[in-house]
Amino acid sequence: MTTENFDLLVVGGGKAGKSLAMDLAAAGQSVAMVERGMIGGTCINVACIPTKTLVNSARLLALTRRAAEFGIDATASPPSASTCCAPARRMWWAPWLPASANPSWRPAWIW
Repeated sequence: MTTENFDLLVVGGGKAGKSLAMDLAAAGQSVAMVERGMIGGTCINVACIPTKTLVNSARLLALTRRAAEFGIDATASPPSASTCCAPARRMWWAPWLPASANPSWRPAWIW
C-alpha cells in the first residue's frame, strides 16, 4: 500500500467542504476529500434547487393554462403537468441513475 500526503483532508463534500477544497486546490495546496454521497450536498442535489425548479415549473404551467387571458392561443399543444415538471423530475432522479439510463442529461459532477 502506498501512502499519500496532503495539505488538507476535507471530510464531506457539501457546499462548504466542496468550496473549501476547490479554493485551496486552486491556490496550489494538495487536497483530498472524503464524501460518501453526493458532491454538493443536499441543497443542490435534492432539496433547494430541485424544489425551486418544481415551484417555477408549476407557476409557469398555471400561467400557460391562462394564456388566453393574455391574448395567447395555446390550444395547438396544451401544456400538461407531466411535461412541465420534467426538468425538476430529472434533477431529483437522474443523479441516482446510471449515466447510461439518461444520456441526454447528467449533473456536472458525473464525468
